[in-house]
Amino acid sequence: MPHGSKRGGLAVTAMIGPMADTSETAASLRVARVTALSSEDRLHLLTYLLAKYPDSFSEMLDEALSAVSPHRASGSGEA
Repeated sequence: MPHGSKRGGLAVTAMIGPMADTSETAASLRVARVTALSSEDRLHLLTYLLAKYPDSFSEMLDEALSAVSPHRASGSGEA
C-alpha cells in the first residue's frame, strides 16, 4: 500500500477514537441525570418523549427496556 493511504487510515482512526469517547461520556452523563430524577420526574420525562416523538416512541421504549432488562423484554405486553 502507498504510504499516503496508510497515513490517511491513521488519521481516520485518530478521528474516530475521540468521537467515540465523547459519545460514551455524553451517554454516561445522560444516564446519571436520569438516575438522579425522582420517579415522578421520570414519568414526566417519558410523557414528554411520547408527546415529542409519537411515531417512534414505542420502538425507542421497547429497545430501551430490552437493553435494561433483556429477560423481561418478551413480557412487555403483560399487564
